[in-house]
Amino acid sequence: MFLFGITGYSGSGKTTLNEKVVECLRALGYSVSCVKDAHHQVDLDTPGKDTYRYRVSGAEQVILRTPDRWALMEETPEGRKPLSEILRAMKPVDFVLLEGFKDDGDFPRIEVSRGPHKEAPLWTKRGDIVAVASDTPEGIPPGMSWLNLNEPRQVADFIVSLRDSWMKEKDNVKE
Repeated sequence: MFLFGITGYSGSGKTTLNEKVVECLRALGYSVSCVKDAHHQVDLDTPGKDTYRYRVSGAEQVILRTPDRWALMEETPEGRKPLSEILRAMKPVDFVLLEGFKDDGDFPRIEVSRGPHKEAPLWTKRGDIVAVASDTPEGIPPGMSWLNLNEPRQVADFIVSLRDSWMKEKDNVKE
């Protein structure tokens, strides 16, 4: 599994880009999974429904199975589950696209940037940002790759290329 992050400030277009990149990677024949890091409380359950009732009654894990999908909900009273544990629970795929995770994880990422922000670009704070996806290359430092935010296939190709380079390096280390 090749982990790749899509990060940026709220409203920058991370989810839209991620969605389109998934479509492009799937069209190229790759298997893809996504992990979204939410900084706010989200309840995927509906109050009053069976799975909700099981969860609030104290069940540590609740699985909902339907004819075309299943979902596992796990309570984590100790706080956020480490990304490494979440990844171990996932089935192997070619790419895992991670949205958010501004403050943790060790994997290459693209910063999605649309318009001016009050805060400094994330690439000024993190060393693992390998490209910026935006509407224009203005303000992108020399040596940083710029990707057109409106060309998701370009972004998908960049991620595949990075993965291929990483795998080649990994093979060279084994020799």
